[in-house]
Amino acid sequence: MIRLTDSARLFFTLGSLILLVICIYFMRPILAPLSFSFILAAILLPVTAFLERKGLSPNFAAIITVTFSSLLVIGTIVAASWQISSLTDNAQDITAKIDNRIHKGVISLEKAYPQLRKQTLINYRQRTEELFKNVGEYISSSGSGLAALVSNALLMPLFIFFMLSYRQFFRTFLHRVIESEDKYVDQVLNKIYKVTRSYLSGMITVMAIVGVMNAIGLSIIGVPYAIFFAILASMLMVVPYLGVFIGSLLPALMALLTFPSPLPALAVIAWMWVVQLIEGNLITPYLVGSKVSINPFAAIISLIAMGQLWDIAGLVIAIPFVAILKIILDAIPSTQAYGMLLGEVNRAQFDFEM
Repeated sequence: MIRLTDSARLFFTLGSLILLVICIYFMRPILAPLSFSFILAAILLPVTAFLERKGLSPNFAAIITVTFSSLLVIGTIVAASWQISSLTDNAQDITAKIDNRIHKGVISLEKAYPQLRKQTLINYRQRTEELFKNVGEYISSSGSGLAALVSNALLMPLFIFFMLSYRQFFRTFLHRVIESEDKYVDQVLNKIYKVTRSYLSGMITVMAIVGVMNAIGLSIIGVPYAIFFAILASMLMVVPYLGVFIGSLLPALMALLTFPSPLPALAVIAWMWVVQLIEGNLITPYLVGSKVSINPFAAIISLIAMGQLWDIAGLVIAIPFVAILKIILDAIPSTQAYGMLLGEVNRAQFDFEM
């Protein structure tokens, strides 16, 4: 038996990590929808198992589950599509309002400071006109990218069906590959299933509650496209840290463009801050809790890394991905130290000072 030195083990570990990152990057067209399908299948598994206990076959139970969940998603998209279409149609008016507000600000600045050269203002207006005349093209290209994303997502129901229907087949496959005790493999699979389902189902519930609260507040304030911005802000919650900021900034900018006074925009920020405060201190701890024991440093690093590898999809899936990785690392004795590095920091475990 060949025994490797510590430096050789470190070399092979780093080499394997680099190879894994390369594979994740170049295989993202298939790995990204498969990853989302796995997470959604974990959420829908209780429904499929319930139908199977009622006497349905695994295939038929999976078909019913995927069909009704797809109809629910389609209904949600249709309910918000009219506001998205209206927002796209009025994009030129919105950009014109932005240009007008900026021009008024520059004119006010020129009146307050007459020493500013008039040519500077003329050059500025020319540059802003060149910038905003292409906004429609940018929105159209974004719409095309969204359509491509939707077309790729049509494969996900098929993936979810096979994952639900063939789950026992995949379980047997893992038993044969790992060649370990049944209880050991099942414990790891159950942990992965529980942490994925608990986190994602809890987040979906939180997103629904926050979306309703945001829609009520934005509608009372009078922000145009209130339902759209409320749904967008709740969906951006799946991107930790950055999503809440972006979701609050967009309706505030819309309010600033719609009303002559800045008070409605301040009211939007205040309301969404209150909603975020309630969500962070009451709703999320109660519905999600500490299901994902990842320390903030590992979470931020994973968000940056997955964002670079898979763009927006990587930001969404980063936290569940790291949570599953931690479970796998904790289950293998030789990698438990790496699992500890990803987990929450318990300062009581360390009795030394740097």
